[in-house]
Amino acid sequence: MKGELPDRGYYDEDIAAGHVSEGYAKNSYAWNDEIRKVYAYFKTERSALEAEIDEAFDCNDIKRAIAGESDLYERDTEMFNVIIKYRGYLWT
Repeated sequence: MKGELPDRGYYDEDIAAGHVSEGYAKNSYAWNDEIRKVYAYFKTERSALEAEIDEAFDCNDIKRAIAGESDLYERDTEMFNVIIKYRGYLWT
């Protein structure tokens, strides 16, 4: 696999050959999807949220800036919880 997250078709041959169960593949897909969401958030979405917060502060819209910071905090917490939840898969 060389550091790549398997996509939905990755286990098809292994399931057909009986090397892995469908349950194992579905579990793998679930955590892969979650980790992909975390990656996308930290790669692109988080910087967009930070830019919105900066813009709100620049416009002196303190309520919007504080709401943005609260949203950023909640999203960060959500993403870090996913990392913690699947930490056993990440270092295997």
